[in-house]
Parts: sequence; C-alpha cells; structure tokens
Amino acid sequence: MTGITLFSGNRLELLAELLASRTGSPPLPPLVAETVVVQNPGMARWLTMKLAERQRICANYSFPLPNIFIREIIGRIVPGLPALSSYRREIMLWHLMALLPDLAGDPKGGVLRSYLDVGDQSRRLQLAGRIVGLFDQYAIFRPEMINAWERGNSMGNDPNEPWQRELWLRLVRRINSSSDAPDPHHSDLLRAAVERLENNNFPVKELPPRVALFGISSMPPAHLHLLAALARHLPVSLYLLNPCREYWEDILSDRDSDRLRRRAAHGAPLFLERGNPLLASMGRLNRDFLSMCRNYDPEEQELFVVPEGRTLLATIQQDILQLRDRGGGSDPDDAILEIGPDDDSLLIHSCHSPLREVELLHDHLLRLFSGNPELEPEEILVICPELATYGPVIRAVFAAPDAPGARIPCNIAPHSLFTENRLVETFLAVLELTDSRVTATDVLEIMESPPLRRRFGIFADDLTTIRRWIKTSGIRWGMDRNDRQLHGLPPFSENSWQAGLDRLLLGYAMANDNQTLFHGILPGNGINGEEAEILGRFLDCT
Repeated sequence: MTGITLFSGNRLELLAELLASRTGSPPLPPLVAETVVVQNPGMARWLTMKLAERQRICANYSFPLPNIFIREIIGRIVPGLPALSSYRREIMLWHLMALLPDLAGDPKGGVLRSYLDVGDQSRRLQLAGRIVGLFDQYAIFRPEMINAWERGNSMGNDPNEPWQRELWLRLVRRINSSSDAPDPHHSDLLRAAVERLENNNFPVKELPPRVALFGISSMPPAHLHLLAALARHLPVSLYLLNPCREYWEDILSDRDSDRLRRRAAHGAPLFLERGNPLLASMGRLNRDFLSMCRNYDPEEQELFVVPEGRTLLATIQQDILQLRDRGGGSDPDDAILEIGPDDDSLLIHSCHSPLREVELLHDHLLRLFSGNPELEPEEILVICPELATYGPVIRAVFAAPDAPGARIPCNIAPHSLFTENRLVETFLAVLELTDSRVTATDVLEIMESPPLRRRFGIFADDLTTIRRWIKTSGIRWGMDRNDRQLHGLPPFSENSWQAGLDRLLLGYAMANDNQTLFHGILPGNGINGEEAEILGRFLDCT
C-alpha cells in the first residue's frame, strides 16, 4: 500500500514499539534492508537497542541521515550524475573566489565593490565562504528562488538579491563551461527527481520497498515534497513526536502576541490563540514540521499517553499534552499546582565547576537507585555538552567512588572513540581522503599518526625529510590528472601526487643529473644512501 502514514505520539518508546511491530509486516526479502531515516547517529543507536529488545535481534537495518537519504534517492532516480558534484562547498568556494573581483567591478555588483575595495585576499576568501553557505542553504530551503533567478525573475525587494542573483548565474555558467557533461545543482536535482516520480519516468527496481522516518524534528519543504512524490510508489511511514494531542498549530507565545498587537492598525481587536505558553514558545519548529506533513493529507494514527502522577514534571507534561494554560481560567483543574518540598522530579543546580556538576549528578543517581530498587542503570540517559571536557571528569567520579559498592556502571558515548583511539581516528581520516582533494597537508597529518608510522617504519626524524621532498617536488593536491577532473577542474597533472612521486623516483634513478628532462619529467634532487630507504617506506605508505 503506497502513500504517507503519520504516526504521532508523546512517547518515543511507544513509537519505537509500533515501528518494531510494523517492520516485519510483510517481511522483506532476506537481503533487502529496512530503511529507517533518523535525525542523528545517537537516535539510530537508541532505536537499534529498542528494536532488539522487541524483536530479540536488530539486523539488516539501514539508518541513513535525512540529507544522505535524499541524495541516495536522487541518485537512484536521476541517472548519469557525476561522482562528485561541482556544487560541493569546497569547489564552489574557489569558483566564487575567481568571480567576485569581476562582479565587484560591475555595476550589478552593488555593495560588493565597497566591501572588496578594502582588504586583501583573505577578505575575499572570507566573503566567498559566507556566500557558499548562503547559496547552499538557498538550494535546499529556497529552491523556488534559485529557479526564479535562472528564469530571469526576482523574488522580492531585498537590496542584496540583485547581486546575489547575478553572482549565482555567473557561477552556474562557469561550472557548466568547465564541465564536459551537465552538472545540475541541488534544486535542479530535486525538481528533476520529483518530475520523474510523478511521471513514472524511472526504474522502479531502484527504489527501496518501503521507507520509515523516525524521530525527525525538521526537514526542508523541498525534501518533504520529494518524499511525498516517493510515496506514490512505496509506503512512507512517519513516526514523529507530538507533545500535544489537541490542535495547537495556531497558538502564539506572549512575545508573538505582543508583536501582532503592536502592528495592529488603530487598536483593531485581535483574536489570538494562547494555549500552553511553554509549548507556544519552545515548540514552534516541531509544530511547523507537523503542519507541513499534514499538508500532504497522510493517513494518521495517534498514540498519546497521559503522564501519571502529580509531580512538577508530570504536571508540565500533562498541561502540554492537554494544551492547558494553568492558572489562566476558572476551571479548578487549571489551578496553579503547589509543589511539595520533596518533589525532585525537576531540579536545577548551579555548580562552580564541571567536577562539582558530575559529583552532584553521581550523588543524585545514588539517591534514585536507593529509593527505587527496580531502577536499572541502562534506563538512565545523561546528556551533556563538550564530552572532551566532561569525559575525564565522568571517569574520575564514576569509576572511583569513595564508598565501596557505590560504583555506578556507565558508558560514555562514542565521542571518545575519536578523541582517544588514534588508530580509529587515523582510519577514518584515510577514509575521508577518498572523497577529498588529497592535499599535501591532509596526507602529512595522517602520516604523523603513531600507528601509521609504526606500520610503515617511518620515524619522527624521517618526517622532516618527507616534508622537504613534498615541498621541493611541488606536490600540492590531487592524486593525478583524472582525479583533478573528478573535482570539476581541467585534467592537468602538475603539482599532483603522481607528478611529485615521479620526480622523486626519477631523482633516485638519475641522482647525478637532476637538470635533464626525462620524458618530460624533471628529476628531483638526488636521493641516495640512507634517504633511499626512507623513500621506499614513504612510497609504501602513500
């Protein structure tokens, strides 16, 4: 059954149980993975545990992030796309660096002239970086404006729009002129993918059997529109948190209400929905996303559970669920709740250092365990920023308590994998090279890793010699001429790794004559003796 199904509720655990019950009905072929789009890797890890608890095993699931999933779907629907888009941020940056001076000298450049007339190249690089981020956001969140620019139209009265439009059009022309094949940008790809889905002009076998989105709190309208077009051909299920079971899309915070009253002409009466003030002020992002999803007329199913108890936290959750403004009416149920001195459901502490914060957390958890014997450590999640700062403190407090038997088992999120395990860090850095420009700086940083140097027998003193070779042989970036072409640039081999290594090898073979070209290659400075062994290990490493 195709179409969009929206499951909403105020408890993430219930949504996870529903997902577990629906993923096996009907079961997919053995080698086909269930596709569940999640907001972040942490959600994927938590959902994996919940699915394993319900199904006894969680295997053959794919948990892509939203942007990665959208790119994969576009790649399946729109064939012939280049391996690397010329509209990647790092590529657009250098195109804009070349375009900005010409536009600044043109009457269409507007305010660019006054900004770029003062300062050096770093000022232009800074501006190009800001514009790259702006254009990237436009292509995702405002594709209709990009399409209007390319049709020669304008979208408003913003004084910055004319020069932005002109710069974008010049960027597109420059990229198209430097590419052998058409290289559409993201908004073009979204439009093309939606058209192909709506016109059934794509190979159906390329699509996954079904797709689920779990715990997503926001998504660009253009991406949601693509999902709606995808739902014409396969089931798309949305499992979204909704803290309120009432209709709350029209409620306004006090700040928004005051702004509208000030703008009202001549004190005209306004009929504004108030609702729960906490929900109105802090739930706008979730509210807007739910509203966008409902615009596609999905089949809805609600899973709301009323929180039990009369504690402060439970009361706040009940008020949000029922859209209640406590103390704002004559109903006795809306009376302001008196909090007892022993109510610790919601606590706020102010501590003078991270160490004191963690010590206080440890003491509070001990009180929770002593007061509730059924509570297990695996049921507690502690969220904190800057794990690089708090990680050592957490280990010091939780791993070595003063009282015997007071140790609380804890596991720090995989952030420590990147900060402490140099082998994993090096491995991930090597993987990132496959999708990068392979600059000399990137490779040297990897070669400085102790695990890699031990593997190839490269000593710390050898790195000085290797840095000198890289500099004198002219190695800058790119594996070879073909790699340069994949990055949307002319296929030239100069200053690539292949050209530099050829010079080094020829310098070893022609140690006594480094001024004569051999098949168009200038030998590097003579390499002999002990340096030849270093060169061999360097070549093995690269």
